[in-house]
Amino acid sequence: MRGDKRMGWFLALACVTLAWALGGCSPGGGGSTESAAGPATASGFQVDPSFVSEGVAERAEANYAAQCASCHGAAGDGRGPVGGALSPAPTNFTAAPIPAHRAYEAIRGGGMAVGMAATMPAFESAFSAEEIHDLVAYVRAFAAR
Repeated sequence: MRGDKRMGWFLALACVTLAWALGGCSPGGGGSTESAAGPATASGFQVDPSFVSEGVAERAEANYAAQCASCHGAAGDGRGPVGGALSPAPTNFTAAPIPAHRAYEAIRGGGMAVGMAATMPAFESAFSAEEIHDLVAYVRAFAAR
């Protein structure tokens, strides 16, 4: 039993480290003040609450499974295999719809970009703007299920 618990913590640490390595750990963006997402701050991050993301949730399923489900859970409930080892806990997408601009910025710039957990890595170098919009649609859909 004790060995199983150690292995679980090791796997959690390994997954978090891998997520940071693959997603980058910088919440900063490029110097552009315009993006495909619309108006942005000088750091490049979307701040407009009226922001609309027109992504297609179905296209994001594989990306979510590969990069998000280990922390946020396959069901989006924040209970992925790594999520239990994180503090604060990953966002539960089933509780309430997340505003599109916050979801976009959290995926693009990491948790720190929206004042959330630093353990959420930035994925702007891993996903195109279109893929981020698709992930926004995917995670927002969990609240509607």
